[in-house]
Amino acid sequence: MEANEANEANELVLHPAVQLLIARMESHPEEFVGGNRWKSLISTYEKFFSPEEARVFQEHIRKAHLDWLHTEIMRRLTSGAGTHVLGYADAQSVHSASSSLQALISQAQMDQAQAMQSSFRTGYSSSMLNSIKDWGNPAE
Repeated sequence: MEANEANEANELVLHPAVQLLIARMESHPEEFVGGNRWKSLISTYEKFFSPEEARVFQEHIRKAHLDWLHTEIMRRLTSGAGTHVLGYADAQSVHSASSSLQALISQAQMDQAQAMQSSFRTGYSSSMLNSIKDWGNPAE
């Protein structure tokens, strides 16, 4: 009986709020590194974490930061020296803006091509129509 009580005492029980933060950190680490969407909320409430919750939470924060550091090191090694340091949020914003710009450029190019095509058809039709009219009415 005493062995069961010792095992139950050793089981780590995290509050559901701490579990949610850890789950979110594992699925969206960029929200905890760089801009840190959760910083003010965590700093307000982490004083209420149990020592075990604080330890587990800090382990996950540490892992998220070290994973980001590893990614940044690899990016710099593969892209050359002198690159600007971007956080996850910055990198996502740049990628999103770049994708949006590419989509706008592609759409503008398609619109321009369609306008040229339409203009060519209209001009070609008008010149053909004038040629047919002239053909039907020989010069006097």
